[in-house]
Amino acid sequence: MQFLRLLSLALLLVAQDIIKNPCLASGMEDEDKTLSSEPAKKRQRTHSTLLEKPLLEDNESNTLPDEVWMHIFDLLSFRDLGRAQQVCRSWYTLGQDEWLSLSKQIEIKPLSILWEKLKGSPNKHYQQFFSSPLALEKICSDPTVLKKILKTPFLLPLFFQSKITALRIYEALFVNELAAKQQSALEAYVRTAPIFPSDKSLFSQDFIAFSKTNVVLYKALYLLDLFNVSSGEPIKNLFRRVNQEIEARDIYTDKKEEEAILLPQAMTNFFNIPRKKAYNIAKYCENWAQQSANSDQWLRLAEAFNWDAASQGHTNALLDLSFLLDDRGEHNTAVDVWLILASQGDLVSQATLGLHYAYQGEKDAAEFYFRRAADQGDAESQYHLGCLLEDQGRHEEAEECYYQSAEQEYSPAQHKVGLCLEKKGHFLGALNNYEKSSNQGYKLAYLSLAFLLEQHPELFIGTQEEWLKKIVHLREQGKEKFKE
Repeated sequence: MQFLRLLSLALLLVAQDIIKNPCLASGMEDEDKTLSSEPAKKRQRTHSTLLEKPLLEDNESNTLPDEVWMHIFDLLSFRDLGRAQQVCRSWYTLGQDEWLSLSKQIEIKPLSILWEKLKGSPNKHYQQFFSSPLALEKICSDPTVLKKILKTPFLLPLFFQSKITALRIYEALFVNELAAKQQSALEAYVRTAPIFPSDKSLFSQDFIAFSKTNVVLYKALYLLDLFNVSSGEPIKNLFRRVNQEIEARDIYTDKKEEEAILLPQAMTNFFNIPRKKAYNIAKYCENWAQQSANSDQWLRLAEAFNWDAASQGHTNALLDLSFLLDDRGEHNTAVDVWLILASQGDLVSQATLGLHYAYQGEKDAAEFYFRRAADQGDAESQYHLGCLLEDQGRHEEAEECYYQSAEQEYSPAQHKVGLCLEKKGHFLGALNNYEKSSNQGYKLAYLSLAFLLEQHPELFIGTQEEWLKKIVHLREQGKEKFKE
């Protein structure tokens, strides 16, 4: 009781100083305008009947505006604010005002100030703090506070239960290894981290339950693994087991689909799976999607693991992700991904952008990306670039592209080279290219070859009857192109 009376007297003295000092009052008024979106007037509040009854009744002689009391209360720690609320009903109500809510303070207060106020607070205040995405963003950009968290073992569970990633922690620290105290705090937290029993299958509901129960511990283990700390070995063992259980091209035909999907579902609980393993699981899901009636579920899982691998710099995962997004109708996002990869020299992205812009009728952009892929030796892009140039009347350039592609035995280009030679009267060369193309199953080559033999029977070695049968056979083969 004596503490509360002294606290009340101190607060009244501070308030009187504020009123007597016009500069201070003006400064607080300006701050109030900045921090509060509500006008500077007395707000309506409701009393709660669920919390402890205040020690004193309202002080009727209290003439200070609520806004002044709010500024005073905001200088208190959470613990002292709770004590002040027990002085009288008015203070209790003011202390419950939403202006003083932790979420509002996280938004407007520097992290260092909030952290000092949290000292000695109940765990529920820490829980509320760590559940705020904005607070986590501030933590990531403040290595000083982050180190304090890692030095406080009882805060580690709260911290890792948030969606903060180990990789971002690593970047925020700007160091190559953990300090001894930080390492000890993490190791103490994960010392009892379990390993899934080796006699139980990862393709089981047990593994899903295990992964959900221990996901927080394994996030901490992953952080230790980033710093090459020996305590991170359990997560290596677990991922090693996953490596043994799942292969990129294996779709586990000996398992039922409802069982096969359990492993990737469980692994989604872990954050920042090593990028090669994440990519393998994504391919595993894509393979299952090709044969599953419920392909959407598998493709969603593939997308999640591709995101995980791509965020760690796996180029193939990012490329696969772009095609998944494109198939789902998110074309603009897919194009953005291709543009990023193409700028890094990725051949598939360059070729894909060439096709995309050609389809859109943007010939200059299509030529740019086809040419970049063609310069890397992509036969298909060389062929498409030739088609684009031919449509523009640039026949010599187009022919050069066709020859480059045909040298790599790309059947459409071989057919194009045959057409070019036939126009120039080089019938034997045309015949050879048509045959090369048709031998690879290119349907248009059958028709071109039939027409050439019909016009120039001297090119055919055999009887007239065999020559007629050959032409009929080639035409029948070519007709399948139009049926398709």
